[in-house]
Amino acid sequence: MAEAQSVFRSFREVNAVLRSLRICDPSVSRMICLEPCQAGEGVYMGKSTDSPHFYMYRCFFRDLGVCLPFTQFECDFLNFVNSAPCQLHPNSWGFLRAFQVLCSVLG
Repeated sequence: MAEAQSVFRSFREVNAVLRSLRICDPSVSRMICLEPCQAGEGVYMGKSTDSPHFYMYRCFFRDLGVCLPFTQFECDFLNFVNSAPCQLHPNSWGFLRAFQVLCSVLG
C-alpha cells in the first residue's frame, strides 16, 4: 500500500480550508479544533493517549457536504457499524447522506 502524505502540514493550510469550506456549524466552532497532520501521521492510526480525535478527508466537507457535529443519524450509523468517520469510503458517505435525506423527506 502506498504511503500518502497530507497536504495540510501547517496551520496556514488548515486555515485556508476553514475559510473556503463549511467544516462545522458556527454554534460548535469553538469546540472543534482542526490541526495539521504531523509528518508520519496516517489516516488510519492506532489508538493513542491523546485527547479524543479523528481524521477526515477534505472531500467529505467539499464534495459531500458533511458538517460537524454529525447528525444523530450519522452518529447512530457510525456506532452501529463500529467505525470511525474516516473508515467509511467517500462513496459510502454519499450513500449515507442520500439515505438520510430520503428518510427525512418520507418522515
